Amino acid sequence: MRLLPDMVGRELPVDGAVRVHPTPDQLPARRRNDETGPYRFDDPRSDHLDSFRVRYLASTLRGCLLEVLAGFRPMNDETAALLVAVQHVDEKREPTDVAERGLGSYLAKVKVGCCQTLQPTEFPSIDDSAVQAWLDRQPQVRGLLASQAGRAVLGAGAHLDGAAVRLGGDFGRRLTQACSQALHELRPQPRASTMSPGTTTASPAGRCTTGLA
Repeated sequence: MRLLPDMVGRELPVDGAVRVHPTPDQLPARRRNDETGPYRFDDPRSDHLDSFRVRYLASTLRGCLLEVLAGFRPMNDETAALLVAVQHVDEKREPTDVAERGLGSYLAKVKVGCCQTLQPTEFPSIDDSAVQAWLDRQPQVRGLLASQAGRAVLGAGAHLDGAAVRLGGDFGRRLTQACSQALHELRPQPRASTMSPGTTTASPAGRCTTGLA
């Protein structure tokens, strides 16, 4: 099932996609009505009857870890250079650095899950030029590109392209969130069931089983 006629759709791997997320007793608290999602493709609206949630997946566990551990990446060139120079790490050594202890604390609270769709489903790719061209015409995206912030970052008359969807910072996040909203409104997905302390969450669209590793 395709959202757009010229879209190059992508399916999940046959064995399912991978997700790293908190254990059931450590799930994040629900957002307040005045809060928006903090991540790149979250719903940008704070209080809406048709609000949606995004589950971030990867085709490999390595892909997941590269994203979820982004907050632990070095924040300056000096630290990065020190890490490049590391030749050997004693795995039995007790962590002494605050960030290192924080990483261990984080990993102790997460599980690896496998997510599958209950029927063959094609997902749009933000890298697909046909999807970018369609999004470029949508009011949410067009408004941001034409805004003062958009002109400051991309220049006057900018269009959505591969470089724009990879922008960092606050504007980049707002732009990809607007893209996500536009695609959601094109064909709203079935509402997912409420997250509970169980091991499986499901909706008519798919399921995600926690605790595989």
